[in-house]
Parts: sequence; C-alpha cells; structure tokens
Amino acid sequence: MKPKNLKNYIMEHAGDFERVENTGYTDKQGREVIAEYVYTGQARIVVCKDCGGALKPKTMRIEAKNGCAHVVNGLEKPVEVEEGRVIVVYVCSRICLECATHQRVFPEGVAGWVRHALDRVWELLSQLFENDELSSPGPLRGKRRRTWETLDYYGENATLYRWRARAAQWFLKE
Repeated sequence: MKPKNLKNYIMEHAGDFERVENTGYTDKQGREVIAEYVYTGQARIVVCKDCGGALKPKTMRIEAKNGCAHVVNGLEKPVEVEEGRVIVVYVCSRICLECATHQRVFPEGVAGWVRHALDRVWELLSQLFENDELSSPGPLRGKRRRTWETLDYYGENATLYRWRARAAQWFLKE
C-alpha cells in the first residue's frame, strides 16, 4: 500500500481505525496534520517481528493528559498523503517483551571492529606501561636494583600492577 492510498484504505477498513481528536501532535517538519487515527487492526498480529515469538495482547487506550488526549501504548507514525499534509496513525509496537529487554547495544557487524580497536588499545597501553612484571616469570627484583623506568607507580600491590598482571593473563594466553 502506498502512502497516497491511505485515505482509501481507512475508508475501506473503517473498523480497524478509530479517529482521535485533540492529541496535541505537531509535526516535526511543519506539515499540516489532516487527521489522527488509532490503528486497532494490529490486534490480529500475534507474532514478534524480530524473533517470531508470541506477543502479549496490547491494548491502546486514550487518556486525558494536560487537557489533551494521550494514546497509551501507541507510537505515532506520520504518513504524508499529500504535499505538506500528513495523517498520523498510532500503532502498537510489534516486539515481544524478550526482544524489548534484550535489545542489541551495537549493530550486528560492530563486534569485529570493537574487538580490533580494543586490541590496538591493549597494544598501546602495554607498550606505554611495559614493565618487568610482564616479562619475568619469577619474583621481581628489589626496587633498589631496578631502573626507575620499570618501577611501578603506587607500589607492587597497586591496582595498576594487578590490572597489568590480569590483562597479561587474559591477552597473552597462547
């Protein structure tokens, strides 16, 4: 269905749309709002658009809020039917609770370059803070006999020392 045919579709399927007045919706692009409808025909959709799992039935309702009508559980979708004029259709999300709570933090292909960037950061930090504790398998020599470049910052048991040793265990496994 094309956006230009939305008026005809609403006329043909009048039972699936409920007209709403006074919601206070203003278009971000400055277009004129012709009409606003709540699409109730989505109740027939019972599977999640992401995983295909079962959806809990959602009901959209209209409540008064600050002197305007507010559509609860409704996402507004402006559809441009004519030049500079839109019809706003309120729809429910078609995502199950499982997918909504476990959304991706990053897009799908990002894990590889994030791993690569973290590897480069690790290499840089290990070069900057290269120290005897990474290279010597046994106990460290005393601080008095070590050169000042290899001395740790806040003592042998400092956080930086512990994290260096832990990072060496993580990344230098072979």
